[in-house]
Amino acid sequence: MLSKIDRYQSIGQAFLTKHSHLGQYRNTNAEFDISTINQRSSNKPIYHAEDRCQLFSVSDAPTMVIGEPLDIQPVQGQIDNWALALDQELYIKNATVVVWSRGTHILKTFDFSQENQKVKQVLFAWFPIPTNQAENKHTSAQQVDLNDANSRMQWVKKYWHKRGPQALLMDEKKPVFESVDKPMFENTDLRRRALCIVFLDRIQIHFEDGINFTAYIPFEIDNVVPLDIGLLISERPDAEHSKQKSSPQLSIPSGNSTTSWNISSRFVSITHPLLMPCPVKIERIHSSSTNSIPSTLSNYSHRLLFATAQTSNEERPPVIVTLNLNDNKHSIWMYERQKYRIKPMKGAPQKTRSREEFQARKRKRSSSLSFYDELNELNQKELQVYHTILDPSELSLTKLWQEQKRFNKRLGKRPIRTNPDNIKSTAFLVHNLNGEELICLHNTTTNQLQLINLEKAFQKDTNIIEFKSTAKSAISVNATRDSCKDLLFLDVDGHLWLWVDGRMPLISVPLPSSQPVIDISQNVYDRFNLQYQNETIRYRIHLQPKSSIVRNCLAAFDCAHTPFFATFWYRFIQLKQQHVDWTEWHVLFVSLLSFIPLKRTQRRLAKKILVGEGRQ
Repeated sequence: MLSKIDRYQSIGQAFLTKHSHLGQYRNTNAEFDISTINQRSSNKPIYHAEDRCQLFSVSDAPTMVIGEPLDIQPVQGQIDNWALALDQELYIKNATVVVWSRGTHILKTFDFSQENQKVKQVLFAWFPIPTNQAENKHTSAQQVDLNDANSRMQWVKKYWHKRGPQALLMDEKKPVFESVDKPMFENTDLRRRALCIVFLDRIQIHFEDGINFTAYIPFEIDNVVPLDIGLLISERPDAEHSKQKSSPQLSIPSGNSTTSWNISSRFVSITHPLLMPCPVKIERIHSSSTNSIPSTLSNYSHRLLFATAQTSNEERPPVIVTLNLNDNKHSIWMYERQKYRIKPMKGAPQKTRSREEFQARKRKRSSSLSFYDELNELNQKELQVYHTILDPSELSLTKLWQEQKRFNKRLGKRPIRTNPDNIKSTAFLVHNLNGEELICLHNTTTNQLQLINLEKAFQKDTNIIEFKSTAKSAISVNATRDSCKDLLFLDVDGHLWLWVDGRMPLISVPLPSSQPVIDISQNVYDRFNLQYQNETIRYRIHLQPKSSIVRNCLAAFDCAHTPFFATFWYRFIQLKQQHVDWTEWHVLFVSLLSFIPLKRTQRRLAKKILVGEGRQ
């Protein structure tokens, strides 16, 4: 199940060892104190200059699309994505030097030793390309046959030699967005992946071709997460402010209210590097009672954890996960874009009406509505347009779910309430066998782990928690499927477990060494690190069938009988672990036969034979 890759060693660390002159900053540079600007912040943040390393995937798609001529004859289709075997590494030394590498190749090195602020966070995000840079000429092309291994290998080598990994960062099948008030960003159907380096109050956005931008944030940054387009930034909460319910300037007014939104300055979004950061709009319910209004994000107790970067297969809106530092509970919010909306698909042309038909329809509608009703409708439309013009936000948040019940105190440690920096929690996305999205919430302070089914949450189901446990660390890996992620976690006793579906028992992952595992981290596709006391080893977990006929059979079983597939898939994995020398087809055949009810009839046949001989 687990195969050892090699002892993990950071590429950036080895590079900086050879180039020791990088990061030799002057001691006379004083750190910029943003608390002198922001009067609400009284405590100066302390940043530890610890070396950090983060691994990212180049592309998560199992196949990549060819859309341009590769040779004399144009070719178009899908080929296997070799970028899944590559790791992108971002190594940070002393919070001043950032080394960006892909595989074993160093792409860029950033030295911020002369800056007055230190690096807080690094991540990747997608940004749109303007229309004049996103022109793409489509030509008639020949389809690539994935079943033909020789031709596929030939086209892969030509494609990889011509374009390289950078071509995988261009997604040409994203939905087309249009802007209401920015015509220069119309038809931005192409997006580019950029490196975002987060400082105390600004973010530097670097593209691989050398283009870079700087976005200034009007507060001290706490955390930044990537969205489907752009970034979402949250303000750093202080220990003093986290105890307060909300700021007086940002509190929701009580009593009867007609406004359906509230602007929160705690969160801002950046959709384009050339645009200013916009505040986030919080949707709330029309009601005279303040108890029916969901808690807003405008207070200083919510910490931003995670955001899904794309819509689901069911066209469900993406979500955002936050942690309330007061009660140590999580909340899930769904977000929608206001200024950028998806263009409707072009359908059949509408029938044009004549002037007589238009006048007749207008008279019929006027006769059905009274003067006051028509005036009220006009006022509502004008009011809606008025609020739209004054609304500077680009994102609209609506609360979807809030954690209510606490875990048993025997399952984990008590939460630390003194300092918000001591409260740590992570959130990420996993899938079950049906392909449904689940949010994994892991509170590392209390060792609490739970899975939230987003499909049930949108349906207002009461039982949306799929799984609960205690764990020291948890990650998502592509262990059983290419396009879906499974949950791999390390429990408090040091055992490694794999969660695939709630209808299946937990799969025990045998540890390759007798040394106790301290942590699991740096997950990219099916690879991750096991951290021991003296070393860190990188492993690969492989439960996916390699044979194409076995994959097709499993897909057929899933389509034919979905409830049976979970049990069958667990039996297949179990037999594959017990009989390593068996082929995948042998394991599939035995797993299928094990569900056929068989009875022993040897004694009955013997009795019939004896009775027949006695009669003769």
